[in-house]
Amino acid sequence: MFCRYLAALGDPREAAVMAGYGSTSRKAAAELITRGDIKHECERLAKNMQRGGCSLTARRGLERLAFGGVGDALQLLYIDDMPDTLKLEKLDLFCVSEIKRPKGGGVEIKFHDRVKALLTLLEYEQSDEAPGAASLYKALSNAAIDNAEIESSTERADDFDED
Repeated sequence: MFCRYLAALGDPREAAVMAGYGSTSRKAAAELITRGDIKHECERLAKNMQRGGCSLTARRGLERLAFGGVGDALQLLYIDDMPDTLKLEKLDLFCVSEIKRPKGGGVEIKFHDRVKALLTLLEYEQSDEAPGAASLYKALSNAAIDNAEIESSTERADDFDED
């Protein structure tokens, strides 16, 4: 599992976390990467993924949005002061679209839409075209158009509420 996550994510620590190493993930990643058999398998998987090109990378990103954990982001809710840069670098915030600190205190976190990511993946899979960059581009383009329409209607509703 570690090799698959490393090939997909490119981050040894994050791959170890996803593979279930938990609190020992940094140490486990360092040990696993130095093993010849693991290193060879990770390189093989990464090479296979590169053959898929950009569409595979985009698909993996959508899968992370749809199925990724939010535990690291939730830790931010319980931090009173701004954490140092080293702590922030260790957090997986891939699923986070926005973080705010309102004037009244606290933290406001917005996540990417998991359902939209799933629907985009589904549209990609069901595309009439052969799976590839063109069908993924079409699915992502449709999702972006839908998102723009939603944001536009939300802004109009907000304008109406202020009157």
